Amino acid sequence: MALPLYRQSDVPTTRSKGANAGLWYDKFCNQWQRDWTLDANGKHHWIKTVTESGSLGDAKLVNEMKERLLNLTNRLNGRSLFLKTDGRFVTGIGREHPVENGFTWHHTLGVPYLPGSSIKGMVRTWAKIWLNADSANRIFGADGKEGHEVGSVIFFDALPIKPIKLEIDIMTPHYSEYYQKEQENNPPADWYKPIPIPFLTVAGEQTFIFCLAPRRAESVEDQEDVKTAIGWLEEALSYIGAGAKTSAGYGRFIVDADAEKAWRKQQEEEKIAREKQRQEYEKLKKLASMSPLQQEMEADGYSDDTSLFKGKINNWLDKMEKADNKVGLEIAELLLKWYQEKEPEQLTKPNKKNKDKIARIALYLNKK
Repeated sequence: MALPLYRQSDVPTTRSKGANAGLWYDKFCNQWQRDWTLDANGKHHWIKTVTESGSLGDAKLVNEMKERLLNLTNRLNGRSLFLKTDGRFVTGIGREHPVENGFTWHHTLGVPYLPGSSIKGMVRTWAKIWLNADSANRIFGADGKEGHEVGSVIFFDALPIKPIKLEIDIMTPHYSEYYQKEQENNPPADWYKPIPIPFLTVAGEQTFIFCLAPRRAESVEDQEDVKTAIGWLEEALSYIGAGAKTSAGYGRFIVDADAEKAWRKQQEEEKIAREKQRQEYEKLKKLASMSPLQQEMEADGYSDDTSLFKGKINNWLDKMEKADNKVGLEIAELLLKWYQEKEPEQLTKPNKKNKDKIARIALYLNKK
């Protein structure tokens, strides 16, 4: 086996669990023949090393990156779209690679992604050529010949929202010699031998998050431009597609309403959990500032459970009457405060159950 970059036994022969798939795919191809060529079987075998193991990417890291991107977008008053591949999608096919067709990998996540610059270029093309939009230069920035102003909208990289599935596809060029050699002697005719070439693709039904933000977060005009651009983005991905081989139907995206709904539900649940945690913290903080006697009353439901504390009042009245002056007075004042806050009508017109209790509190306070 020939290896171009590495020697001896340090070269990994299999991709270990959790290893960056992009680094593995780009750097460690071990299917070379002695003449430094790769046959179709070798290419196919190498592509399978990243497709046969199921979905790629560390779920925790991918989710963290997605959350950071969405939080950043929200803080900048931007907008986001959850879109899924309608069929196969190819990204970075023009990059150099041992199997002839490269692939665009996110450097740290080891999953395919769409660079923000590519997304911006695709949407600009859609807006200027298909829509002839007047606001294109303001949103995307002027073309080189027209000026040097930056656009009013920031296009972020599009990332998968969870580990992603890849698949092998086959292209079969019929005019290889026409493309590879002198065209005058090799016209694009039908006498050439078709050569199947395997290449790597993103499978269908894989969801990505697309995010746009205004250049100036506080600018109403820039925010309106984001609304316009996000609409163009959805149209462009639906009609012309992203990546390579779009003329053959690759790279189309459609809205993934279920993914967006699940994310919004998750956001709401996390908001409720944070609020519950905050309330718990405030409760503990309040308890820490109380006297030991108040803390004991709180355990009996003094602030939070009226029904529970009602059942404990007689116990506290007994304790009040048996305690020394200082403790007894604190209990009486706390019981009076509880009635003032929870059942003030009982102080002026007590019912049969509370009449004796109110009288005992009043008697103790009057004595003191």
